[in-house]
Amino acid sequence: MTDSSNAAESLPPRFYDPETIELFYTESKSAVDEIKGVIPKFRTNTTVVLAITTGAAAFFGFDDAAKHPIFGLLALAAYAVAAIVAAVIYLPKNVVYNVAGKSEDYVYTHNPDRVPSKGDLQLDYARQWQEGITKTESQVQFVASLFVTLVLLVVSAVVFAGLAVTLGAEPAESPTEPIEVIIRES
Repeated sequence: MTDSSNAAESLPPRFYDPETIELFYTESKSAVDEIKGVIPKFRTNTTVVLAITTGAAAFFGFDDAAKHPIFGLLALAAYAVAAIVAAVIYLPKNVVYNVAGKSEDYVYTHNPDRVPSKGDLQLDYARQWQEGITKTESQVQFVASLFVTLVLLVVSAVVFAGLAVTLGAEPAESPTEPIEVIIRES
């Protein structure tokens, strides 16, 4: 026997169905594509929510009606915290997808008798994508919880701004008799 046949015989046999590996690879890649788009969607929606809140704050904030100071301050505080939460949503998040980086040693083996098959590579990539999805999932959940908090703060800001205007003191009544103004020439 040659050294190459001994090396090949010492490797563990492959116990997988190539079609199953292909399916695992395809589904893992699809899952990565899906999870990659989640955080950008939250960021886009954050922009929309803040724009709506800014419009509502401007509408209520520039109203000439007398304001109820406590509700006005609560609305301002809720808006400020919402802006901070939005900023945190936009901070960079750890996202792991580099499957080729770990595969270099696997692909470029020092043993010329052990050339990985397509199924070997697909299995390796699929496992690495699954690992990346698991690591990225916590970041996605964190951004999702921040977005829920943002929506609650925005609703609070709009409600408090509306109450500040609605429950504000009534404007003083105008006198029933006209005021007479006399201008004298000197």
